[in-house]
Amino acid sequence: MPQQHLAAQVLISNISGAGRDYELNVANRLWGRNDVEFVAPYLEVTRDRYYAELARMDFAGQTEASRKEINTWVESNTNNKIVELLKPGAIKPQTVVVLTNAVYFKGKWAQQFKKEDTHDNNFHVSSEKKVIVPLMFQTDKFGFTENDDIKVLELPYKGDDLSMLVVLPKGKKSISEISPSLTSANLKLWRASLNETDVDVWMPRFKVTNDFELSEILKSMGMPSAFDAADFSGMSSSAASISQVIHKAYIDVNEEGTEAAAATAVVMDEAAILSPSFRVDRPFVFFIQDKATGSILFMGRIENPLE
Repeated sequence: MPQQHLAAQVLISNISGAGRDYELNVANRLWGRNDVEFVAPYLEVTRDRYYAELARMDFAGQTEASRKEINTWVESNTNNKIVELLKPGAIKPQTVVVLTNAVYFKGKWAQQFKKEDTHDNNFHVSSEKKVIVPLMFQTDKFGFTENDDIKVLELPYKGDDLSMLVVLPKGKKSISEISPSLTSANLKLWRASLNETDVDVWMPRFKVTNDFELSEILKSMGMPSAFDAADFSGMSSSAASISQVIHKAYIDVNEEGTEAAAATAVVMDEAAILSPSFRVDRPFVFFIQDKATGSILFMGRIENPLE
C-alpha cells in the first residue's frame, strides 16, 4: 500500500481527538449514487486510512434532498461555520460521487494578546489604499526568521502542537512578488531557520469567510485530465470525471486565539540584534500547521482584514 495512505491515517489520528489543548476535527465522507458499483479496495482504503465511509445517495430521484444532506453533514462537522457549501444545482442526476472533507479548529494562543493593547491603526492594502483595522500587540519570545524578501513569525497555540506561521513581505515588496517563493521546500527551510527571540508583534484582528470554485485553477496547475480524460477505474466501473471542486473557508483571529473551518467538495459526474519588529500592517500569508510534521491544516492570504 502506498506510504501516503498510511501517513494520512497517522496524521489524522495524531492531530484529532479529545484531551488536547485545542479542538480539531477532521472528517471525510464519500457520497455515492445508489446504482453505482465502487471498487472494494478503493472503499477499504478510504474507510480505513481516511475514515471516509460511503453513504449511498439517490442523486437521480432526490437531487436537492441529497445536496441538503451533504450540506448538513458539512455544517455539523465545522461547528456550523461552513454553511451551504453546495449551492442549488451543484448535484445533478448524473452525479456519480461527491467526496467531502471538513476541518474545524479552535485553539488559544500560547501567549495571548491583551485586549487593552489592541488599537485601531492603518493597514496598507496597497501603496494607494489603506484601511483602519484593530491591530493587536504584544512583545514576547517567538520563532522568527527573515531574508531579503520576507519576515516569518511563528505564533504557537496552547499545547505547542500547532502554530500559525505568518509570512510578511519586507519593505515595498508585494504578496504577488513573493508568491513564487511560497513552496513546500521554502516553508521547510523557513521552519528550520526559526530562532526564538524577543519580537514586538502587531497582528490584525480579522474574521474572513470565502468560497472558491477551483476547477479552472487546478487545470491551470497541471491536472486538466482529471476533468476530462482521467482514468478513475480504480474507484468505480462507471466512467466519471470531476465536474466541480468547491472549497469554502472561515477564519477568526483575535486576542484569545483562532477559530477556523474549511470544507471541500469534489463533485464527479459521468464523463464529462535589536528586538525584531513584526508589524503586520500590509497584506500577508498565513499557515496553520502541525509543528511535528509541517502538515498544513489551513492557509490563507489576507489582502484586506475588513473584507
